[in-house]
Amino acid sequence: MGKVVGTDAVLLMKYGATYYPIGCAKSINFELTTEFIETSITGSGTFRTYIPSAKTFSGTLEGVTFLSSADYPDVVGKFSMGNLYDLIGSLLQVRFYEEDSTNEHFLQKDCYIYIESISEASSFDNITTFSLTFKGSGEPTITYGDI
Repeated sequence: MGKVVGTDAVLLMKYGATYYPIGCAKSINFELTTEFIETSITGSGTFRTYIPSAKTFSGTLEGVTFLSSADYPDVVGKFSMGNLYDLIGSLLQVRFYEEDSTNEHFLQKDCYIYIESISEASSFDNITTFSLTFKGSGEPTITYGDI
């Protein structure tokens, strides 16, 4: 099993019936959490007990994308840094896709997210790096295995 390399971690957004790349990730933090309800009696002098309740997911993504969709005119569903700003607060259907360095194994998460915040760093070489935080909506579909 190989490590995941940055060129193989991609954020895709659904446009019509097809997923298109928004950017290549330098890092992805995908956090799945479960809330718990305390079931013990407060002040009973025993250890507390809990049961699981609601689950949520959220995360951050750092990556690179084009400044303008004009940078790749042949692509339908053109996404760029400008498009990302337009999408803050919108419900998006996205796919996080990763492969290991041996191209033998993959991990894929299909889900709906809201972009909560975006920051960017632009440079003279027209490569824009960005960081975004997101909050999930509904249950993500997580698949993995051999390619």
